Amino acid sequence: MSFDYNPQQQTTSESEDLQSELQKIDALDKEMSKKPPVPLDEVGSGVIYYYKAIKIIILTYLIGYIASAIILSCIGTDYLKRYVVQVQLISELFIMFVLAIAAPSIFKSMECFCRTPSVIVPNAKLTIVNSWVIWFVAYLLSFFAGILIDNNPSVLAVVNTISIVLFGCSVYLFMHFLSTIGKICQPSKKGCQGAIIIMMIYYALSALATLIAGGSVENLQSSDASTNPALSLARLGGLMYIIGGLMYLSYFEKLNKFFKTKINFYKLDKENAKVSAFNACFIALVVFSVLGFIGYMCSVIPNMNNNAANNIEFQQIINDYDAKETKALNDWSSIFGQFNDQKMTDEQFDDWLVNTHIPAWKEALSILETSKENDNPSIDFLKTITQDRIAYCNSFHKALQQHSKELYKKAFQEFQRVDLKVLKLSYTDTASKDVLLQILHKAVVADDLETVKWAISNGVDVNEAIEGITPLHRARIMNLQNMIDFLKENGATE
Repeated sequence: MSFDYNPQQQTTSESEDLQSELQKIDALDKEMSKKPPVPLDEVGSGVIYYYKAIKIIILTYLIGYIASAIILSCIGTDYLKRYVVQVQLISELFIMFVLAIAAPSIFKSMECFCRTPSVIVPNAKLTIVNSWVIWFVAYLLSFFAGILIDNNPSVLAVVNTISIVLFGCSVYLFMHFLSTIGKICQPSKKGCQGAIIIMMIYYALSALATLIAGGSVENLQSSDASTNPALSLARLGGLMYIIGGLMYLSYFEKLNKFFKTKINFYKLDKENAKVSAFNACFIALVVFSVLGFIGYMCSVIPNMNNNAANNIEFQQIINDYDAKETKALNDWSSIFGQFNDQKMTDEQFDDWLVNTHIPAWKEALSILETSKENDNPSIDFLKTITQDRIAYCNSFHKALQQHSKELYKKAFQEFQRVDLKVLKLSYTDTASKDVLLQILHKAVVADDLETVKWAISNGVDVNEAIEGITPLHRARIMNLQNMIDFLKENGATE
């Protein structure tokens, strides 16, 4: 069966009222304007095969996302943090699995598209091959960029941007090819120009966001889009992708229906099964993709056990440190409270500091120093905090030894500054107002005017007390005149 389509074919007027001579001229003009019928069996088969591949990909991804959500709800998100490499490998395997399922339909559709008559799309085979070659180059760049140039964020940003631009070029070639088919086969339609424009906007925004982010993934994961132009562009691009994708699917669904009503696809499918299923170009692409994936696995798998061991070791170090830190902080709260309530002498408190508390913090510090992750920001921060705690403990010891009120005041302020640093790090927009109030009180004692301004600007009540003591009262106890004046200017009352 063959489906022939001629968009310029017209019916000859059958009106008997027209003059005979004019009928002959009209018939001659029409005969000369006729073009030979264009067989669209191959084009129609290509559209139907490709639509089938799209459905397979969408359904498989949907099932994968649902399964991932169920698994994560059962095992928790801590697994992702501890086994990042394994999760990444599973994701890559899933992508390869989806492509493997859809590959037969994709290859058949591309082979059919390559035989598109030149009166519809000139050099159709060249267009299809160029689209896939560009896509493959972009795929390789994005696939290996993070492995090969991970230590150079600026170069990584440029390479990823180039990859995105190439993906956009590949998508444009293929979508324009399909849009041309729609315009020829369905003259009343306008193709999918709107979807093409929106998709190109998506790729442009994605490339710009990647450049602005500078190769830093964190810049595209911030929760504050108002202060992060890269994140704002990425989100806008994501919206464009959804809109353009839906428009493209709607267009292609109509094109698929059109060809299903015009050709005997089942008969053509059986005929296609008898001939070679794969074009040499696509076989080469598959081989290169498999080799690329094997290369990726060879670079990842040898490190998987080491990374898993390092993750477990890191988590164990953090757990051991947390246990030591919690005990030390609870002991400090109890003993320091007794000392302030004069239930303990200076000598007893100093003896506890030197022989119990400082050694406890040193032991916690030694746990962190056993970590092999020297560049880990979390370990570095905990080391700094622990060293600061040992420092203020030594300052208290020195003040008690010299019976100096001035040294004791400085030591107390150092203690408040360290607690303040930890509180500020843990504070978020969703944190309770109690945390913000603690920050204000500690900032007053630490004589940290900038943090006091920040706390007030975030809505904390400057007259709210903790254990019956207001911020202004604390400033008077510490004899901080500048702080007293500032608090009064901002509504603090006696």
